[in-house]
Amino acid sequence: MATAEPMSLTAALFLRRFFVLILLCLANVTVADGGNDIWTSIGPAGGQIIDLAVDPSNDNVIYIATRGGIFKSTSGGVRWSAISNGIHSPHNFQSATCLAIDPTNTNIVYAGTYGSIYKSSNGGMNWIEVEGSKRAIDVIVIDPSHPNTIYAGLTDYGILKSDNGGATWT
Repeated sequence: MATAEPMSLTAALFLRRFFVLILLCLANVTVADGGNDIWTSIGPAGGQIIDLAVDPSNDNVIYIATRGGIFKSTSGGVRWSAISNGIHSPHNFQSATCLAIDPTNTNIVYAGTYGSIYKSSNGGMNWIEVEGSKRAIDVIVIDPSHPNTIYAGLTDYGILKSDNGGATWT
């Protein structure tokens, strides 16, 4: 049986952004009557949405990374809560740049910022810094076959890797 080649980071980034676009298009968004094609926001008011992650075992659980922090919905986007407790980006902003949910334990969520990687083990209620290189994180990808293996793409063209659930990075 032949083994598949691993996906390149560029392809993974493209697919991730493509799926985010599809999710946004399929989200619970209403169109106004009268043929005006006006979109209605389902919230929250936290700034520009940079990334979105949907719990693979419960599509009512949605996380979004914004310039105003991380928000979570457990109602499919009807209600949102700010969940940035413990996240600190440069200049004391709580901006988040990317999110990833562990596919085998969806209480584990990773968040990238403009200077660190954070991990939550309780569905985003609290965060701890697991990588603090002070380099902006652009994307986080969890290997679905080995969820303790995590890749982080840096804005300045580097890649970090952890083989132990974020405890150490190379």
